[in-house]
Amino acid sequence: MGYFDDDIDSIQLSIQTIEDERKQLNEIPPYFRAKWYHDVMINHLAEKRQIPREAFETSDIFFVHPDDIVAELPDWMKDRSHGFVYDNRYLTFGGRYVFPVKDVHGDVMGFLSYVYNEDPKYIDSKTFGYRAKLTTMFGMEKLPEYYSSKRSLFVTEGVMDMVYLRYHGHNAVSLLTSKIGKYQAVILKRFGNRCIILADNDSFDKFTEDRTAGEGFVKQASYCLPEARIYQTVRASDINDVTRLDNGIYEQQVIKDLEAMESPLCMPVEFRQRGKMHGKRYY
Repeated sequence: MGYFDDDIDSIQLSIQTIEDERKQLNEIPPYFRAKWYHDVMINHLAEKRQIPREAFETSDIFFVHPDDIVAELPDWMKDRSHGFVYDNRYLTFGGRYVFPVKDVHGDVMGFLSYVYNEDPKYIDSKTFGYRAKLTTMFGMEKLPEYYSSKRSLFVTEGVMDMVYLRYHGHNAVSLLTSKIGKYQAVILKRFGNRCIILADNDSFDKFTEDRTAGEGFVKQASYCLPEARIYQTVRASDINDVTRLDNGIYEQQVIKDLEAMESPLCMPVEFRQRGKMHGKRYY
């Protein structure tokens, strides 16, 4: 009897540990959003990406100042399982904008950090049990709402395009990468022909040596999600890049195109259809 009691105690301890972990992860965004520099840095990001500040605020995005002192952080935040501090003295995301990745219940699972002038541009947190590019999507907390909606679901590779789409009233999630994981495919198949994949056009990236980069993602998306429609920008690598070109002269057309994509019969101007749909090839 005592043997089984020990097992039960161990399971209860594990559940409590997970609950504590979830609670602490949820407390990280408001901690940094309350910092004195938050407003200045979010305004700077909004100006740089030419996306309204409100779009970032609704996703709980925050900035970690490189001069923040690790010793002044709450003790629980220094725990290695949270992924915010390494070697007990360095900030993992110092000088970066951080996007909290949440589950379908709205609880933080992990973090994706971004900086526009360094390599790598994106860094995932090594939060306990969190594998951003395998099992999750940025914006999953809205999935229950999206399931019951009759509107299309836009799926982007990067977070900036997703933030932009949501600001303009669209249902959207981000894959956080240019690959569709098995779990992600299971979720997206539920949307059938309401699923719209917005693939990056990496041939516009001046840093891309392979001029066919991105084609693999289009083909994978077409194979994994045969009912989905796939579109790609024709003027730049992604939506946010197009809307920032030439002082934003193409943005209104992009907005019109995105609205039109809610209908399967649309003919967008700033996008071309890719993949295979109803027996027609768009490659």
